[in-house]
Amino acid sequence: MNVLYKIFFTVPVTYTLLFAATTSILTIFAAYNNYLHMLLLCYVCTLIYAAYKNHIQLLFIIACCVLFSFIVTIRINQKFFDYNTHQELLNKTTTISGTIKEISHNTLTKKQTTFLVQLNNIKNHKKTTLSNKYIYVFCPTCNTQEIQEDQKITLYNVTLRQPPAYSNYQLYLLKENVWATTHCKQNAISIETCNTLSFKQSIKNIIFSSLENLSSNLFAPLFFGKKEKSIEGITIQHQSVYWGIAHHMARSGAHLAILFSLIMLLLHYTQMWYVTRYIICILLLLGYASISQSSISFVRALIMILLHIMCKVSLHMPSSLHILTLTTLATIIYNPMQIFFLDFQLSFGITYIIIWLFTLKQTQTIAFQKGYLARS
Repeated sequence: MNVLYKIFFTVPVTYTLLFAATTSILTIFAAYNNYLHMLLLCYVCTLIYAAYKNHIQLLFIIACCVLFSFIVTIRINQKFFDYNTHQELLNKTTTISGTIKEISHNTLTKKQTTFLVQLNNIKNHKKTTLSNKYIYVFCPTCNTQEIQEDQKITLYNVTLRQPPAYSNYQLYLLKENVWATTHCKQNAISIETCNTLSFKQSIKNIIFSSLENLSSNLFAPLFFGKKEKSIEGITIQHQSVYWGIAHHMARSGAHLAILFSLIMLLLHYTQMWYVTRYIICILLLLGYASISQSSISFVRALIMILLHIMCKVSLHMPSSLHILTLTTLATIIYNPMQIFFLDFQLSFGITYIIIWLFTLKQTQTIAFQKGYLARS
């Protein structure tokens, strides 16, 4: 028992987490391109070498890498399984009903509105199939400005389709957890009016009703992360590029970090118990996340802040590298297809570079010490 205890506390956590994240990413590429047998061969060779050298720490690192690779492989297979179910309902005339989750208007070129709809059921002439899958609905932008999120929608005589296998658009739909797409005309849409709106939609209505059109087009991308393809929205984007503040106008993880710092600064003057301050901060951040549109940088910053708060509450010193690597593992396990897209690569890659440059200036960096997620 003492030997296991000693081995456990001498495991290089930094290298374990980094190797686990790296091999998990390699597993996603290998699984998508059907090269898992080559990755398995590398694992076997490394295990044989570690056993031959009797390297206990290396065996532990490999075991963690194999575990995360196994989990990631299961998640990829699950995504493809969900995507390939109910194929018999595709390319046929059906009537579908569901709930609108997101709305995006394009008034520039195509005059098109895109709905993200969570299905309730799919009806055809044979049977009714219950489903909770997500689909994209494309329709002309005509009298759709009054349609709001969380409303019930019914589409008549539409055809659900999927893009070709292993295409870029299929990869995008897998990342967004979208099962199929469809186009419909305005007269094929029926909206069920609801007297009670959701909390998210109520807050948005209160905010945007008090703003002018130009102000709302400035407020939406800056605080809610929602960009509308309209003349006003493009004008604001061009002006932000001209003044060199385009990055600040696009809601990112840095905005959430600034908000976290401001909340903690204001709560500091209340003289509350520090745990109470962190609990209030968590509730405010989660409330803001619930009404804001999700993005990979926003989710990364939110998870990192929550892990940072956990370390502070448990009286441990947080390690930025450990927290970022755990966030990377959680993100790719939840949605492995994220790694194929530039927003994930830039968000996590640049954050790793920033942390690495920061550690170069320190004589002793806790991130490279042997320990846990955080060290007391």
